[in-house]
This record gives sequence, structure tokens and C-alpha cells, in this order.
Amino acid sequence: MLLLIFQLYWCDANRILSILLFLLHSSSHNLNPANFNFPNPDKH
Repeated sequence: MLLLIFQLYWCDANRILSILLFLLHSSSHNLNPANFNFPNPDKH
């Protein structure tokens, strides 16, 4: 039961983290991309 709760929480945490990272990434591009150094797989 505890493992099931942990798995559900882990999935929600990953989803929330990915959403936050996406928002931070897009907002950084909108505000000032020079202040942020995100790894970009498209550019080498």
C-alpha cells in the first residue's frame, strides 16, 4: 500500500517538475535567455 502511494506521488512529482521546468524554460526565453544556460540537444 505504501509503495503504491509512493509510486503515485512519484509520478505526480515528476509531472509537476516537468511542468515547472517547462514554464521556467519558456519564461527564461521570454525574459532574458542570456541569464539562463539550459542544455539544448538541438544545438551542439
